[in-house]
Amino acid sequence: MCNRQAKLVNRFLLALTVLFGLSACAADPQPLPTPTAVFASATATPSPTPLPIPTSTPAPLPCTARPGTLLSVALDSASIPRFQLYLPACYQTDTERHFPVVYLFHGATYDDGQWPRLGVIEAADRLIESKEVPPFIIVMPYNRASWRSPEDDPFDEAVLTSLLPYVDTHYRTLPDRGHRAIGGLSRGAAWAFRLGLTQPQLFSRIGLHSPVIFYQDQFKARDWLRALPVDARPSVYIDIGRSDKEHGNAAQLAALLDEAQIPVDWHLGEGTHDEVYWQAQVENYLRWYASAWNGP
Repeated sequence: MCNRQAKLVNRFLLALTVLFGLSACAADPQPLPTPTAVFASATATPSPTPLPIPTSTPAPLPCTARPGTLLSVALDSASIPRFQLYLPACYQTDTERHFPVVYLFHGATYDDGQWPRLGVIEAADRLIESKEVPPFIIVMPYNRASWRSPEDDPFDEAVLTSLLPYVDTHYRTLPDRGHRAIGGLSRGAAWAFRLGLTQPQLFSRIGLHSPVIFYQDQFKARDWLRALPVDARPSVYIDIGRSDKEHGNAAQLAALLDEAQIPVDWHLGEGTHDEVYWQAQVENYLRWYASAWNGP
C-alpha cells in the first residue's frame, strides 16, 4: 500500500515538472534592459556659442571716384539766357575748396547742349577719376544769336559783364587768370580767340578747335598780339581735321601765333568739320586745359 502511494506521488510531481517547464519555454523572452548613460553635470561639455560675425561699413568712395553733376542754370542776359554747368563730385564734399574753370563755347546754330552731347561730362569724370587732372568746373553758355554776324551779336560783352561775374559770385571758383581757360568749337573758337587775346588778364589758356575766325578779327589779330604784355601771353591749343576746308586758315593762324612768340600746341587730326571729329578729341581738349593745374 505504501509503495503504491509513493509511486502515485512521484508521478504527480513528474507531471508538475513537465507542465511548468513547457510554460516557461512558451513565454516570450524578456529583452535585456538598455543601459542608460548618466553624465554628471559638472563634467558635461556645453554647446559652443557661435561667435558674432564681424560687420563693417564700407569706406566711402573718394570724391574723385564718383561722377560729377550737370546743371542747367538760367542767366539774366538777352544774349546768354542760360548755361550748362559741370561741377565735379569733389565740389559737393570739399566744401572749403575752390576750383579752376573752363569756359567752352558751342558752334554756330548749336546750343549749350552740344558739349555734353559730345561727351565732355563723361570725359571729365574719367580724367578726374584717374587723377590725370585735378577736379575743375566747366561752364558751357548758350549763345542765343549764334547764327548772326558778330557785329549784331553782343555775346562777348555778355560773357564779360554777365556770365563771368555770375559764375564767380555763385560758385567756388579760383577767379584768377591762371585758373581760368576759354575755348570753343568753330564759331565758338572765334569768340574764344577774340576774348582770349583782348582780355589777357582773365584767361591764361585758349582752345581753338576747328577755328573759323571772324573775318574782321583776322585783321585785328596782329594788333592784339602786339599789345599783349609779355607776362600775360596765353598758351594756345589749335586743332583741326585734315579734311576740314578751314585747315589752311588754321595752319596760318598757328604760324601767326608762333611768330608772336605765343606758346602754341598745333594738332592736325583725321576728320572734317563735324561732331564726329570733335567727339573723338574731347578728352584731349580737357587734358590740355587742365594740364596747367596739376602742380601743387
